[in-house]
Amino acid sequence: MKACSSCEGLGQSLNDVMITVGIPPGSSDQDRVIVKSQGHEGHPGGEAGDLQVIIKQKEHPYFTRQGDDLIYHCTISLTQWLEGCELRVPSLKNPIALKIESGKKSSGTLKVRGRGMPKNGGGCGDLVVKYALSRPQKISKKQRSILKRLEATNGFSPRLDARGWCTRELEEEACD
Repeated sequence: MKACSSCEGLGQSLNDVMITVGIPPGSSDQDRVIVKSQGHEGHPGGEAGDLQVIIKQKEHPYFTRQGDDLIYHCTISLTQWLEGCELRVPSLKNPIALKIESGKKSSGTLKVRGRGMPKNGGGCGDLVVKYALSRPQKISKKQRSILKRLEATNGFSPRLDARGWCTRELEEEACD
């Protein structure tokens, strides 16, 4: 008896087959999804094994993921910080508008509950927006000149005593 040329007598042959696999909401990088009876066929007459799909998450252009929370980093301009602003941020569904109060903190964190990744047991994680005051890498001579003029106006420079030092009382007064 001569062995089959396509399977060399094993009773099996390799074929590429496309199947659709559902990924559960909230799945993370390296999670496994088991698809029953879609693996290799068992030895002659045996049942097919299970297919194991290992999830590989792509990087998102805006978000990083921490568990079920999504983290979004952004910067705000000096004018936005001084005047306060409405910050438009992306989310998985629709953009969200968040309010930053004028002159509060030059960096901070805002949390939007329930707008992160879906959780396996239901519900969603949070969207965490981390903002910071934008600082230019380089400034031109013209920008430097404008900053010097601004610095000379009331309120743009630290308050100093007669010796040119910032005292605790002056700083506490400025923070009130």
